[in-house]
Amino acid sequence: MLRYEAVAHPAHRSGADAPRQALHVDRELPPGYNPRTLAWAHSLRRELGEPPAPVLVEAVLRHLREGGYRYTLEPGVYGRDTADEFWFDRRAGFCEHIASAFVIALRALDIPARVVTGYQGGEYNSIDGRWTVRQSDAHAWAEVWLPDAGWVRIDPTAYVSPDRTAAGERLRPPPGLIATAMVRVDPALLERVRAVWDAANQRWNDWILDYGPTRQLDLLRRLGLSATGWQDAARLLGIVLAAVAAVGVAALLWSRPRVDRWHRLLAQAARRWERAGVPCPNPLTPARLRMAIAQRVGDDPDGVYPAWAEWLAALEASRYDPAWSRSTDSTMPTLTPLARRLRDLPPPPVPDGGRRRLLLGAAWGLAVGAGLGLPPAPTLARSKAGPAHAAAAAAYAERADARALADAIDAAEAWDDGWARRWIAQARHDARAAQQVLPPPPAAFKDWAAYRARFVEPRRIAAGARFWDEHRTALARAQAEYGVPAWLIVGIIGVETLYGQHLGRYRTLDVLTTLALDFPAQHPRAAARQAYFQGELRAFLRLARLSGSAPDAWRSSYAGALGLPQFMPSSWLAHAVDFDGDGRIDLTASAADAIGSVAQFLRAHGWQRDLPARYGVTPPPPGEALTALLAPDIRPTFTLDEVRTLGAQPAAEAEGHPGLLALVELQNGDPANGGAPPTYVLGTENFFALTRYNQSSYYAMAVLDLGLAVERARQAR
Repeated sequence: MLRYEAVAHPAHRSGADAPRQALHVDRELPPGYNPRTLAWAHSLRRELGEPPAPVLVEAVLRHLREGGYRYTLEPGVYGRDTADEFWFDRRAGFCEHIASAFVIALRALDIPARVVTGYQGGEYNSIDGRWTVRQSDAHAWAEVWLPDAGWVRIDPTAYVSPDRTAAGERLRPPPGLIATAMVRVDPALLERVRAVWDAANQRWNDWILDYGPTRQLDLLRRLGLSATGWQDAARLLGIVLAAVAAVGVAALLWSRPRVDRWHRLLAQAARRWERAGVPCPNPLTPARLRMAIAQRVGDDPDGVYPAWAEWLAALEASRYDPAWSRSTDSTMPTLTPLARRLRDLPPPPVPDGGRRRLLLGAAWGLAVGAGLGLPPAPTLARSKAGPAHAAAAAAYAERADARALADAIDAAEAWDDGWARRWIAQARHDARAAQQVLPPPPAAFKDWAAYRARFVEPRRIAAGARFWDEHRTALARAQAEYGVPAWLIVGIIGVETLYGQHLGRYRTLDVLTTLALDFPAQHPRAAARQAYFQGELRAFLRLARLSGSAPDAWRSSYAGALGLPQFMPSSWLAHAVDFDGDGRIDLTASAADAIGSVAQFLRAHGWQRDLPARYGVTPPPPGEALTALLAPDIRPTFTLDEVRTLGAQPAAEAEGHPGLLALVELQNGDPANGGAPPTYVLGTENFFALTRYNQSSYYAMAVLDLGLAVERARQAR
């Protein structure tokens, strides 16, 4: 039970002085959703002659009141475009449908608005004198920001069903068989039974769940335990809990898996070499550790390797050679001399840098022990060749910034085992990745024809047709489930990796760690890009952990893009699907998973079924109109009529397009030096959704052209 005091301020105005730019988030709408509502809002504004916001709000409320809308608790399951369905198809819903459709319409009119949820009313229980607020009292309404008034509460449900708000009608589900029978016997019987049940439930909460100190002492006395106050009760409780905890710890220790002695010896050997700079192989076996040691010591003038190789061979034989295990006794007699020999093996050679640090540390300790003054602690000098060169020379395990990033990731992911710190310490600086993320020198003019020729060419088209033939079932199912055409999925995978032929050979752990910690400072957006790759490194470590595979086994592009669709790790986590139903997601080896994941990504970013991605267009001549049309770039901004008003001539297939459009320009070189005039298309919401995969209109056009070329090649056979 909750008791509280409240003070009401009915005359308070919230946000009246808020600047309009601060309200931007309350005017935003996701791209590609509810196109009919957006078109209706634009039409309403034009019909009313661009009136002030209160007039537009009143017009929408009047439409709600007079448009034949009704309130119901059983409106059916709404689809993707909920506002469109409410305004134009179903015309029925409960408070959430009404409030959300109202807010979407106002945002489409560029009026800040938001949905607010809470409770309306309650029920007095005459049995115990308490008020009960149920989920059936839940309600949703809207707040609208108006100039000079601030945020104003408006309940659009009251314009559809006044009884719901004025009389406090509840959201009751249809009664069951027993409840219906009780109502027929006595209309008030069901309410009385419910009141008794609520009162009994509250008593349970008071006497059982809220069991207090007084009742605790009474219980202890009944059990024969003397307790005069809460201190005695707390001591008794502590003793009982300590005993239970001791039993639990003993049970856990008894039942925990035990590492046999053979594995302990192997792990001890690996740790000694790890301190000498030899990474622990994964999985750890005597043969793999022997190979790692051989690579580390090279020619080995000190004879360290033969002794260790002999010992590891004996350890391996003790488990796998039948000659070592013919005895009916345990292997302990065999492992005991191996354990003694391990202690006597020559120590692994310490790298030069490590030896210098050990000597410096020893000298520092001697100085302190001798009572000398305390000068600053010795540190290694940084290279003057810049951070990238220093990173290449220094292991990430030794860098404070790498440890800080790893610790931050471990804390954010709640990894108590230091997963991020363990793997970031094993990453190697990749100078190639740092170089390749730098943008090319800016060109005065791009060349769409040259860009297109790289992807829409016979070899890639033939490979796409073979890919489609091999995976036609998965492509057809993705098209049916997500509404994304099969040819478009084929176009994306073809542009990204040539259908799996160019997956990337970079170690993902290395490139993401390099770009997260040593992103090139000369990049124009270095700080933002480095922050982005720190997020992708965190996502990658989570992905590897969830998949059960070591991070150093993954391969990717120089930027960390993975698999057939070249998903970044965060996109993999957010959008990858198990489309082949084998219980795991593999975008590298499973084409079906890649196909379904590409379709899911596009649908999540606003792709609309059966809507073209582009239309042909003849642009207006150079001047203010063309500049205005190109200003929003690839974001759909103009209606079809507005495009015509600004002098552009859409192709016939654009006639009747219901949503917004963008004029997209693709340069074909410098016209003054023999280049062709630019290519223009009208991009729809689907064109914009495609650019969420790669934010380039040239990329989107190449994907569209390649996919359609593959489709035509298959049809021509």
